[in-house]
Amino acid sequence: MDCEIRVRGTLTGDWSAWFAGMQQLNDTPDETVLVGSLPDQAALFGVLALIRNLDLQLISVRVEATPTGSSGKRP
Repeated sequence: MDCEIRVRGTLTGDWSAWFAGMQQLNDTPDETVLVGSLPDQAALFGVLALIRNLDLQLISVRVEATPTGSSGKRP
């Protein structure tokens, strides 16, 4: 599943290892966007728990499920 998670604040340095390899973008002042692919919903919940544990303010979460099956179409 492809994910985009936006949090308030600017994360400095490289946090990608902490956030399951997600890329860290600082395209807006005082916001950080984490983008990348996660294997499943459990991994997404792990990233969201880390955001909570770091006391970051969650702004938005956008998830696009990766199509399954050989046709590439979702039911």
